[in-house]
Amino acid sequence: MQGKSSRNWYELRQGNRRRANKGTANRRQQSIATVCSSRARYVNDFRGKLFFQPSTVILFLLVFLLTVRGTAYADRILLAPDGTTIGPVNFKTEFLLTPNRNLSWLQLSNKQGVEFEAQLSDIAARYRTVYAFNVQYPLLSEFGALPAVSAGVRDLLGTGNEHRSFYAAASRTLPLSDRQLRLFREVRLSAGFGTERMNGLFIGVHARLTLGATLDAEWYRQHANISLSLPLTRHVQVRASSLDGTIYYGLAFRLSQ
Repeated sequence: MQGKSSRNWYELRQGNRRRANKGTANRRQQSIATVCSSRARYVNDFRGKLFFQPSTVILFLLVFLLTVRGTAYADRILLAPDGTTIGPVNFKTEFLLTPNRNLSWLQLSNKQGVEFEAQLSDIAARYRTVYAFNVQYPLLSEFGALPAVSAGVRDLLGTGNEHRSFYAAASRTLPLSDRQLRLFREVRLSAGFGTERMNGLFIGVHARLTLGATLDAEWYRQHANISLSLPLTRHVQVRASSLDGTIYYGLAFRLSQ
């Protein structure tokens, strides 16, 4: 009698354990299905926001349908866009450092001179990294009294701080007298207008000194920025910049075909 009771108790215990395990498995499958469903909805929403926004469609049409070529030698003043791009089939990267924030850019251009830029901002105080994808298209090359003109969009995917801001920019190299050439090798003025978070009008100046240093200054998004660059090698510059009131130090590397 005692053995039968023990077997019954053991079988009851095993049955309860199997039912508990089955319930746990069912809950786990339901959780996995819920997570997969949420991820699928997020991916679909992201795809819809990315590929069906009118601004995105217009920009891709601009990049792939226009065939005008532009030859140029710059791409940004400091943070604001310049009227020129880095030129056809070029590569440029730059990073700036502070104790609490790091900025970096990677730029590539195709044979038509269209520039594609990846921008990264690593904010240590907030423990997050912000990415942005920018596109700039050269419309006109500088010729005689005519300035170089470009148009583009900042933060095409809406993942950064400028959130699909469209702009147009123009730049022109100033003629220099013999006396001015003793101090400057090149002086270029830039100006443009941006929508959304680019906050309207921006202006800037780029000056290369005969001693080898480069000075850049701009007014962008209601802030004054300035930078001093010194060449280390033919393709590398060391740079100190004041951006939005914060001092940055870093390097810029450029490789041309």
